Amino acid sequence: FNQDDPNGHYLLDLSKPQEYQLAVKLLSLRRDQGPECMLNTKYNNEYLYISEQMQWPKRMPEKGIFELDFLSSKRVGSEVAELPADMFWVLWGCLDHRSMVDDSRLSLLQMLCTTAYFSCTQAATMISSFSWSGLMKQEAGFALFGRLCDPQNLHMLIDCMKEKEQDLFMDRLGILGSFHPKNPTSCYSFNLQRQVDASVMFRLLMIFAAQFDLDNSARCFRNTRLNGQPISIDIPTGLPGAWVPPRHGKLEFDFV
Repeated sequence: FNQDDPNGHYLLDLSKPQEYQLAVKLLSLRRDQGPECMLNTKYNNEYLYISEQMQWPKRMPEKGIFELDFLSSKRVGSEVAELPADMFWVLWGCLDHRSMVDDSRLSLLQMLCTTAYFSCTQAATMISSFSWSGLMKQEAGFALFGRLCDPQNLHMLIDCMKEKEQDLFMDRLGILGSFHPKNPTSCYSFNLQRQVDASVMFRLLMIFAAQFDLDNSARCFRNTRLNGQPISIDIPTGLPGAWVPPRHGKLEFDFV
């Protein structure tokens, strides 16, 4: 457990004092960062919604298995750089070695995610080294997500998975509850400090750019507000006069 980078999957036995205290720390972070940072919570293998009325951790049981995914609401800072190319290709040589099984690949990748940051291209390359589809790729993607320097390119990571894997991965991140790339029309409210929210926002900007290429009169963002103030997103990112997404603030809009 790293207080500064707590992202990961946890399976905690509350009867063990050390694991109980870790659960208390994670719940304290949830209180500080918001409930959306704690996903897929289970108690004794049954899905659990942690409400205020439960008064966890004060009244948390002292036995039982508490399982969760923690995804910090803190977005990777702009000062963070991806792993240098020469170091990455040394790492790739280890991950892609024929003698290494997927369990070992995942353990190595999770260890590296405690110290290094990656581009989405690098992350996709690593995920493609896994021999089997399904859970291992999903676990690898989840471990890498909080260490991505360029969430605007998340599609590169997602595209290296099969369609069912993509849905499972986005569902685990909590994305599918509000966004699906096949039908993105919806009302959105994003906290731009969150890595997940920023990733979805950039994906919507890409969809807008594709529509704009087909029809320059396309206006996908409607009723757009940043911190309560009206703004216009009428030109796709990369073109002169385009709106530049900030790293902070609350962005609300309808996407059509």
